[in-house]
Amino acid sequence: MMHLFAQKRRDYIAKSNIPEQPIIKSNDMPMGTKFTFVDFVPSYKGTDTDTGKPTYHSFGDLITIANRWLRTVYDWELVNCETGITSYLRDSDLYCVSIWERQTRDAYHQGVKDVNGPYVESALSVLRLWMQKRVNPMLKIVNLSYIDFEPVRLSDGSFENLDHVVARLNNEITSADGSSGRIINIETVNISSETRDLTECDPELTVCCNLNEIQGILQFVRVYLDDDEISKRMTIGFKDFIPEHLSGGVFLKPEYESFSNISDRAMLWLSQDPELIFISAETKEAPMKSRASLDTRRMRHYLAKSGLDYIRFIRIWFGKSLVDESPSTNDRRVSFVTSKIVSTKHTDNRPMCVTIEQTKLTVARWFDSIESKLEIKGGKFIELFPKSKFDVKDEIENCYQAHNMFINRTKYLAAQIYFDVGPTIGVEKVETIKYALVNKQTKAVKSMYCTIS
Repeated sequence: MMHLFAQKRRDYIAKSNIPEQPIIKSNDMPMGTKFTFVDFVPSYKGTDTDTGKPTYHSFGDLITIANRWLRTVYDWELVNCETGITSYLRDSDLYCVSIWERQTRDAYHQGVKDVNGPYVESALSVLRLWMQKRVNPMLKIVNLSYIDFEPVRLSDGSFENLDHVVARLNNEITSADGSSGRIINIETVNISSETRDLTECDPELTVCCNLNEIQGILQFVRVYLDDDEISKRMTIGFKDFIPEHLSGGVFLKPEYESFSNISDRAMLWLSQDPELIFISAETKEAPMKSRASLDTRRMRHYLAKSGLDYIRFIRIWFGKSLVDESPSTNDRRVSFVTSKIVSTKHTDNRPMCVTIEQTKLTVARWFDSIESKLEIKGGKFIELFPKSKFDVKDEIENCYQAHNMFINRTKYLAAQIYFDVGPTIGVEKVETIKYALVNKQTKAVKSMYCTIS
């Protein structure tokens, strides 16, 4: 009987392990929506002839498939891109992603659990496109490309920091043989490794290591471009807005500035310099052993089960034109960029799990409900670690221990939407922010959080 079962399983595996195209998650777009996201998921590509191991579509393959898809959706406009992570439970002998068990609790799960037998919980890097309905369907289609800038390993075994990586980025995009495409957005991406020396980190790999075996993380900078549009000559920069320490420490739990406050400071800083060209923003987490050791520019991090605290901060990517395009700064467009964290609301009779598809519906409802016409700048998913499903709202404001899964092993994914409110609303909002910061007032949580039942 066992022999018959084993034979049937071998036959099933043989029939199932046939190479397939990347999976496009576009069928679950809410009806009538005007703002959404589409995931491009890698799958089994073939078997390596040298190692005999299965190979999967690279990130470059996902970009190629995305460009083909973009040419078929004339009524949609690309806003920005991101490298997302999706969790799957898979049989180690089955290679095609389409038959893997996608973790249904993508947006809320109890951390990583050990799995018996051949089943392994793995993470896939997906290409996520944030899309907005076109006003003019006759506008041109984006020809998407990307460039990755990895930190170089130095002679002492350490890696370059973010300043050095951005310096190389600027040298390439401003050189004669560098990229001439328009920059769509920039992001800092994490690569997980099963070894502490981080020798296996490759930005092109899309099937990450076993989530139970992660030892360290290496970051790199990914720049998305539109190759069919000439870029303005500009230099690229970034600025990190780190929460200030307010009180506590040593024997008392430290208190840090709220997430709303650092978001306000970021908006205020952008609005004060009309020469700044907003490119993108991202919410990041950085580990620290002490306040003095915190360095958000480090590109390598080791995972430790104890002894590390985590701080959430905001990173703004911006450009400054190398050519004076206007005779006076008064003619320049000032950015009034802020964000809203959109999440599905939990109630007593609602189950704990919130899928990516439900979050997609919530994002669409939020966009339909906004009163004024906003200029959407982009969207990204952020990770939150609440103690329960009812603590998500408070956790959004928390910048301390914001990413410590070893202390709190629940993870919640929420969508953070960045948009420009325009000068009419922006000028008044900036004055309110100035007054609040001068008087050390803390904004209400509702300014950063939006829930939809």
